[in-house]
Formats: sequence, C-alpha cells, structure tokens
Amino acid sequence: MPRYAIFACENLYNGEHGMNIATVQDCKNKSEAITLAIQYSMDVIHSYDGIIDILDEEVQDYICENMSEDAIENLRDDIYWEDINYYIFLIDEIKANNITTIELDKMYCDSPEEFEEKYCIIDV
Repeated sequence: MPRYAIFACENLYNGEHGMNIATVQDCKNKSEAITLAIQYSMDVIHSYDGIIDILDEEVQDYICENMSEDAIENLRDDIYWEDINYYIFLIDEIKANNITTIELDKMYCDSPEEFEEKYCIIDV
C-alpha cells in the first residue's frame, strides 16, 4: 500500500504558528490521501476559534435579507471549503525502505520541509 506525506493547514495563515497537521499515512490511492487531507484541514480550521471567527464574519458579509437557514449553511460551507489547504506527497519507497510508517510520521512531524526533500516524490 502506498504511503503519503500529508501536510494539512488552512489558507488564512497557511500553517504558520503550528496550525497544521503533518502526517504520514498508508492509503489505497491518492484519492484516499486527498480525502484524509481535506478532513485534516477541516480539523485545523475547527480547532482555532480565531479562524472560525474570521470565516463567520465573512459569512455575515454575504448574508442577504430573507436568506433561508439552508442557504446560510451552504454559504458557510462554501467559505470554509475555500479555506482548506493541503499538500500531498507520495513517499519514495526506495528511500524509505525499512522505515515504518510510524517512524516516518514522527520524522515528518518534526521537520516537514526536510522530510519532503529527503523522502518524498515531488511532482513537477
């Protein structure tokens, strides 16, 4: 099963100040890795009240008079969706041979940029 390095954050601060999730996961395919990355990005968004406050203010800017609750909820979903941000890299199994997923995960958490350079296949 391929392993992916997933770096999930949000667009407001782009993962600065530790507002990110860096993890290595076994995934069936890239589609599964993307699904995880989206969930992790949403987890980051929902874990910081300041981000939620900013996004909710943006929602308020677009609310029109007599807008239904469903329409407001759809608007909120669209604005939150725009704040999702993630990067996915396939792990180079030749370079990561004999290293467990747990060990790779710890290394990625400790130093994402260095890890990406050393163990990931970077699409050009």
